[in-house]
Amino acid sequence: MIKVSNINPGALIKFMAGATALVKGQLVVNSSNTAVAGAASISTATIIGVVADDAALSTIANIYPVAGVDLEIDYYTGGTIVTFADTDIGENFDFNVTSGEFAIDPNLNTGPMLLIRYNNTTKKAFVKIINSCIYCS
Repeated sequence: MIKVSNINPGALIKFMAGATALVKGQLVVNSSNTAVAGAASISTATIIGVVADDAALSTIANIYPVAGVDLEIDYYTGGTIVTFADTDIGENFDFNVTSGEFAIDPNLNTGPMLLIRYNNTTKKAFVKIINSCIYCS
């Protein structure tokens, strides 16, 4: 699950849930003017935000915008690299999505997440979504 920090609760985005139900903590992208769960390699998709509450298919979802907020995300530990180093700060990373659960993949240093800090003990990373990927209309 992705957790959003320093949010403005009055700034929730309302968007129609698309192809499937949405789950709290999923990162969602715009697909034909509906919100759908993102996937790995979404750097070319338009990111709307992080789902605030579960939303059934074809209902209005409440979504936290990701502009200007920090996101806390678990590490993906199924690859060769399972930790971060200080030299990774400021680098972009991609998601690993397994069974609808989002994790930052230390093996994929291209993607929409800018690493701002990390904790190798708790396996939590703190990121910002790069502006070029954010839905801003």
